Parts: sequence; structure tokens; C-alpha cells
Amino acid sequence: VKSKLLKVLRQMDDDGDEQISKTEFVSMLEHVDACSALQEVGVDPVGLVDFADFIFEDEVDGDSDKQLTFPDFIELVMQFRGTNTATVRDIVDL
Repeated sequence: VKSKLLKVLRQMDDDGDEQISKTEFVSMLEHVDACSALQEVGVDPVGLVDFADFIFEDEVDGDSDKQLTFPDFIELVMQFRGTNTATVRDIVDL
């Protein structure tokens, strides 16, 4: 599934820098293969759209120009699986 998602990420990577921007992320979620790959790992693509601002917000200055490397992006997306349980650290981070 990760390879399927990587393939879609590479297709959506407009600038070829192997990083995903918020614009590329939104574009990826309009791609049928990307949505099915996300659903296969238990991530709701529709719900993920709601977190786009949060995912791509730069923690230092609050800008939304943050980009993620493909491995970092996949790791982050896997945290949005519906089967994940909340930990004490998750609650503290809120």
C-alpha cells in the first residue's frame, strides 16, 4: 500500500522535489488511486482534508508553506488511521 501511495505522490509532485506541499496534498486527495490506497490502510481521505491546515502549518512561524518529505508524510498519514488508539502523550500534546 505504501508503494501505491508513493507512486501517486510521485505523479502529483509538480516540482519533482520528492516533497509534498499543501497544494500537492489537496491535488493528491482528488486522485482515485490515492484515496483507495488511504482507505486500504484505514485512513479516511475525506476526514484527512479537514487536517490539511494542521498538517502543513509551520510550527515556527505559523505559515502554511511547510513541505514534508514523502517518508515523513506517509508516517504522519498513518497516524490518522481509524484503528489507532489515543495515548497519554496524544492527550498531553492537545
